[in-house]
Amino acid sequence: MLQHVSCDRDVLEQRWVFDLATQMFRYSADTSQCLDYMEDQESFSAEPCHDSLPGQQFGQQKLGIYCMNGREDLCVQEASLDFRF
Repeated sequence: MLQHVSCDRDVLEQRWVFDLATQMFRYSADTSQCLDYMEDQESFSAEPCHDSLPGQQFGQQKLGIYCMNGREDLCVQEASLDFRF
């Protein structure tokens, strides 16, 4: 089970990479683990990656915002998105 905490770029456990080819968020320290939404527990977890699991499939909705395919109410946002003027 993942915890909801303040973002910290220096914390390795908070680093995920979006794999555009599979539309999955892979854990940067172990790319065999993916962000997965567990319906029965109503929370995200890190689970082994499976291309066919709908809880692991995300699509970009807006710049830096990715929602589960078919669930616009379950989204994640890039913490590293910085705007510079």
